[in-house]
Amino acid sequence: MVKNQHWAGRAVAAPPLRYVTRLLGVLAALWLCAATGSLANAGQPWPAPRPNRLPGAHGQPWLEGHAAEPACRDALTLARSVYFAAGPDLHPVSVNGKAHDFELIAYPATADSMSDIVADAQVFTPIASRSPSSDVPGQPASFFKNAGYRQTERNAGWRLALTFRNQSWKANNYFAVLQPQGTTLRAVLQSMYELPGFGAGFQRDATSTALVSYFPMTVLRDTASETLAIIRSDYSKSWSAWTIFRIAPSGFKQQCKVRFRPHVTADGDFTPYPADHLLPPPVRRLAALLDSTLGSGDQDGELQSTLHLRDDARAIWLAVALRPWAMQSTPYNSRDEVDAGLRLWSIQGKAYRQIYDAIQQDYPIARRALARYYERAFDLPSARAASLSDYTLDVAFRSSFVFHSDRGFGAESGGDNPWEISS
Repeated sequence: MVKNQHWAGRAVAAPPLRYVTRLLGVLAALWLCAATGSLANAGQPWPAPRPNRLPGAHGQPWLEGHAAEPACRDALTLARSVYFAAGPDLHPVSVNGKAHDFELIAYPATADSMSDIVADAQVFTPIASRSPSSDVPGQPASFFKNAGYRQTERNAGWRLALTFRNQSWKANNYFAVLQPQGTTLRAVLQSMYELPGFGAGFQRDATSTALVSYFPMTVLRDTASETLAIIRSDYSKSWSAWTIFRIAPSGFKQQCKVRFRPHVTADGDFTPYPADHLLPPPVRRLAALLDSTLGSGDQDGELQSTLHLRDDARAIWLAVALRPWAMQSTPYNSRDEVDAGLRLWSIQGKAYRQIYDAIQQDYPIARRALARYYERAFDLPSARAASLSDYTLDVAFRSSFVFHSDRGFGAESGGDNPWEISS
C-alpha cells in the first residue's frame, strides 16, 4: 500500500498506480501525435504568403485616395503581387503583362539604372545619348547626355519622356517629363533645371509637368482609352508609398497612393519604421540592444555609415514583423564573424560588457517569443514557426553589424529562408 504524502501541510492520498499509468499513456500518445504531425508537416509545402492577421498590422497594401479609379485598383493589384513575392524590395520591378484595365508599358527591370527600363517599342522610342559637348553651356553635362525613352505619339496633348540625371555618388534622380507641343525635350529639360531650388534639391512636385524620384517610374496604359498613368515609388527600405498620377490636359494629376506600412500616428503621419508596435516585447528589447551597440555615428563624416547601417537594420525588423517570407540571408558577415566581433567589442569597457551579456541572455528569449508571434500572426504550426524564427532572427542579428571579413560580401549566406514560395 502506498503511504499518504504530505503537501502544503496536509495529508494527501497518493493516486492509485493504474491512474498514473493511464496518465503516462495519454501523455505519450499526445507526444506521438505532435511528433508525427510535425514529421508529416515537414513533407508538405509551406503555404502561400498571407497577410499578418494581428490587429493593427495592415497585413497587405491598401489604397488611400480615389479607390474607384481603374489605375489605382490596378496599381493595388500590382502592389499586392510584389508584396507577397519573395523579393525584399517593394518597387514595381521585373513585372510584366496586364493587370485588369491597364497594361505595363514601361517599367524598371532592375533597380540599377534607366538602361534597364523595359519599354514597349510601339509606345516609346529611345532618347539618343548626347555627348557632353552638346550640352547647354554652364550646366552639368550628365543631366542632358543620359539616355531614356520618349513617347512616340502624344497623349492628352503631351509626349511623355523618361530620363535621369546622376545627382551625386549617393543616388540618381529619375524624371517623368511632359513635353508640350511646339517645344523640344532639350528646352523642357533646360527650363526644368532653371526652376528655383533645383540645384539644391529639386522639389518633387514643384511643377505639374515633371515628376522626380530616386527610382525609375513605371508607366501603365489603359487598354480602352489609351490614357497613361505613372507609378512613382521611392525609398523601398522604409516601404514608402507608391503615388499614382494620371496624365491630364493640365499635366500630371495625382490620383491615389498605395500604402504598405501599418500604423498612423496621432497627427496622421506615417511612422518610418512602425513594426516596433507589432513585434513582441522580447524581440523589441533585443532590437534596441543591438541598435545601442552602433553608437551615435557623429564622427562618420559624409559617408554616414552608421546611419545607413541603422536604416538597413530597421528595415530588416520591418520585414521580420510583416514579410518574413521575403527575407534573404545576405548580411555582410557570417554568424561566427559577428559573434567574434561582438566579443572583441565587449572587452572595451564595462558598459560594453553589460550590453553584450544582455544580448546573449535575451537572444533565446526573443527567438521563442518570435516563434509564438509567427504562430499567431501567420497561423503557422509551432515547428514551422520555430524554424522561421530561427532564420529571420539570425538574419536580423547579423544585419545589425559590419565587421571586417576576409570572405567578402555574402560569402556565407546562412541558409535559405524556410518559407519557400512556389514559383
